[in-house]
Amino acid sequence: MEDGSFEENLTCLDEDYDNALLIAATVLEHIVSVFCTLPKSQASSRTPGPIRTLTKQRFWDALPERFETKDFNALATSQNLPAKTAQKYIAEWCRDGQLVHIAQGKYGKA
Repeated sequence: MEDGSFEENLTCLDEDYDNALLIAATVLEHIVSVFCTLPKSQASSRTPGPIRTLTKQRFWDALPERFETKDFNALATSQNLPAKTAQKYIAEWCRDGQLVHIAQGKYGKA
């Protein structure tokens, strides 16, 4: 392109394609990181949903701002909370907008 000639078909080298994928993945990580550091809105800074039990409140309070499935399962085990119950809480909080499902197995508090 530097000499002003444009071919009808351009071919991307495998190395260039791999580099583009790495750049895109890095940009995505930075976007998620920046999103998670944004100030919380007034509606989402409150405790999620109607927490009716101390067990549920303790589980919520112990969750970090960003976590993975293995993290909340380990936390549930440490709090003697059945895994199915922890999964139910996570799904409920995602549905209510208190948690954001960032990617497969990755969550963040909204």
